[in-house]
Amino acid sequence: MSRRTRRADFAEFQRRVGRRLNGKPAPTPVKVVDGKALELPNHGGDRDATWSRGVSRTSLGYKRHAVCSGNPMPDAFAVTTLNVCEKRTAARMIGRVAGHGYLLGDAHFDASWLFDHCHRHQLVCPRAKPGTGLGHHYVSPHRRRAIDMLEAPAAANAFGPDLYARRTDVERDFAGLVCFGGGLTTPPAWVRRIWRVRAWVMAKLLINATRIRLNRKKAS
Repeated sequence: MSRRTRRADFAEFQRRVGRRLNGKPAPTPVKVVDGKALELPNHGGDRDATWSRGVSRTSLGYKRHAVCSGNPMPDAFAVTTLNVCEKRTAARMIGRVAGHGYLLGDAHFDASWLFDHCHRHQLVCPRAKPGTGLGHHYVSPHRRRAIDMLEAPAAANAFGPDLYARRTDVERDFAGLVCFGGGLTTPPAWVRRIWRVRAWVMAKLLINATRIRLNRKKAS
């Protein structure tokens, strides 16, 4: 990984290639936000990597955050150290996503301040303890709406549950990104320091977007 990959013009080149591969994105009001841990060996000496919650254990490494809507490239993504809050990163990413609609996430994103921040994209995520009270602290009106959508009496309104069922699309997107040769797996030994990890992740996203474009072209 050349030092030239740290330059702003190289990052801009990668972004332009990504926009070209995305083509004319299909307009969709439904987007999904999630994160994926990029774990390193526990004995690693990377000075930038941090310890935090990984895949079912405490791990050392980084994390890829993404907002996806079914296009070859994510609508927005970020690579951070593993200890960076997913909610804070989601707030940064959604600010770069244009339009209006719905943003689906898991219970980890249930925070009133995030609901308010994502007001252009109604955040829809379950509570950790559905069916309980709301307490005496501030509750965002957008959070109340999400609760009404997901915790309505059975069969009273199928829109909320049917909409939230699409959240698993991001799991398939993440799985598709790692299940082919050259996919985004554990960073190899020569990918250390956060600037290398970011360039490496972007390269993997571009390879995956190219693969998706070619597969869609064959299917059409």
